[in-house]
Amino acid sequence: MNFNEKDELQKRFAKRVCRVDIEPPAHVVPHGAGFVRACTSGLAWGMCPQRLVARQLESGELVEVLPGSRFDVDLYWQSWRLALGWLDELSAMLKHRAKSFLD
Repeated sequence: MNFNEKDELQKRFAKRVCRVDIEPPAHVVPHGAGFVRACTSGLAWGMCPQRLVARQLESGELVEVLPGSRFDVDLYWQSWRLALGWLDELSAMLKHRAKSFLD
């Protein structure tokens, strides 16, 4: 299952595991909670942020395909260059909070 048309996390993960390029069929579920719900209902499998699915992993609703393995994804904050002081302050705050939250 993919989050959107550009999502290739599942494909990259499968390539890492199988060591071959594959094009598996995939549903698109462009909603975070809906994506997780589709996984917990058994519709498909997908790459979910660990913090988003911690409860489901703990309860056994979800299981790790390769327990203990990590698949890190770079995150980017993008904004237009506008002459707005509050936007620069917001960007700085978001970067700071994301760094402390994601480390």
